[in-house]
Amino acid sequence: MKSAVIPINLLPWREELFRRRGKRWLWMLTITFVVDVLLFGIWFAFMWQQSQERADELQKIGETSAQLMSAIQQLQSESASTTRARETLDHLIQSHRQHQMWQTLLLDISTLPESMQLHWLSASAGGMQLSGRSLQASRISEYLGSRPDMDLNQLQLNADGWYEFVISRTVPELKP
Repeated sequence: MKSAVIPINLLPWREELFRRRGKRWLWMLTITFVVDVLLFGIWFAFMWQQSQERADELQKIGETSAQLMSAIQQLQSESASTTRARETLDHLIQSHRQHQMWQTLLLDISTLPESMQLHWLSASAGGMQLSGRSLQASRISEYLGSRPDMDLNQLQLNADGWYEFVISRTVPELKP
């Protein structure tokens, strides 16, 4: 024999409590989710604003950097132009000084007595040298006596009777 058991809920208040707790838990979960979404939205908006401010600052820095690079390039081109102008001026001054030195040297040669023969001359930044020969040593000493700016570096009597000489002259700093 089977007995039939009919399920009877003797504690209906437990089911009602379980349903109320479930609804309360669902409401708390929903409220927590909404609050979390709102907090995330506020945080995201704040971070977005910060990133936009940084982007604006970077753009300003980029513009300033571009202006500085332009100014640097302009200064470099002006510096290169100034350097080229200075090099050209220095070259012209050097050429003028060399011209004056050779002019002075040619004047010195024109004052040589006829008894003195010149066969070599050179000019450098600090002076010049004349080399030649003469039959009379007295002519060489007379010439040097009239030219206090010249010094006799070498005097030698050759077997053929000629006196070989080397005279140096210091050239003062020539003005352009």
